[in-house]
Amino acid sequence: MEKIKKIVINQITIVLKLPPNNIIPPKKGIQNLTAYDKNQKLIWNAELPFDYPHAYYNEVKYIDDKLYAWCGSMMYEIDLNDGKLLNSTFVK
Repeated sequence: MEKIKKIVINQITIVLKLPPNNIIPPKKGIQNLTAYDKNQKLIWNAELPFDYPHAYYNEVKYIDDKLYAWCGSMMYEIDLNDGKLLNSTFVK
């Protein structure tokens, strides 16, 4: 069973879907961070930082007017307008 986390920011809903532990990952990672408008229309899928099978976001937070997502031990700032990566920071 997948876990879902939602954050609403200015009528945009950010959705993080954590994949089940037993999933067979696709060749290019899992697009599991998405944004929807107030009519539930898809705005974007967040850009993945890596192009390998086990790449997916495992956490998302909205801090000081910025959207951050974690993939492994890296924290990424995500552009709210298009889902592109802006910055990255190594975290322990």
